[in-house]
Amino acid sequence: MKERIITKIKNNKYILYISIPLLLIILLITSKVIVGKELYIDKLAYHLFIEKLRNDKLTTFMKLATKLSNPEVMIVIAIISIFFCIKLIKNKKLSLGIILNLAGITLINQILKFIFRRERPTGYSLIEMSGYSFPSGHAMASLAFYGLLIYITKRLVKNKYLKILLITLNIAIIILIGVSRIYLGVHYLSDVLTGYSISIIYLLITTKLLNKYKVFP
Repeated sequence: MKERIITKIKNNKYILYISIPLLLIILLITSKVIVGKELYIDKLAYHLFIEKLRNDKLTTFMKLATKLSNPEVMIVIAIISIFFCIKLIKNKKLSLGIILNLAGITLINQILKFIFRRERPTGYSLIEMSGYSFPSGHAMASLAFYGLLIYITKRLVKNKYLKILLITLNIAIIILIGVSRIYLGVHYLSDVLTGYSISIIYLLITTKLLNKYKVFP
């Protein structure tokens, strides 16, 4: 039994190495959110993203960027990805993995928002948003979803240049979505960082399961 546990730890040590620092970040931010304490990083982000950078052209761009994490947009991309998996590579398991990945991270986010019930920033929002703020659902969903697309691209796309292009594009989308949520005044930086941290851990587990159940050829 002891040897089996040691073997499992060795096989998953990369997950531990990445997850432990992220868990510390999550716990640190969460502890401040629970007691209602304002975080310095949130003040800094407000100063940089809102007081210094806001202008009409950038606002228009950020409003477009943030739509890339809207449910309807990701559902359309998911359908296209599922079509690719079923029709081109004959992989129904991977199609199911894409669906469960998006559904799972959405459920986790809603549970966490209900638990913490942090109100959104007030006084400088550029778009209308309802619901609670912590952690950012857009940040969580975008990293989990587009992050999985990055992993699928890395595993299945053979053309080197196309692979680099798709991975770079998805990374840019993930970053832009997080930045846009802060810029538009609907999330604190701590909401976004926590959302990203949770989704990285979630994505590590997701990809591990995909490999365990031999989803990839």
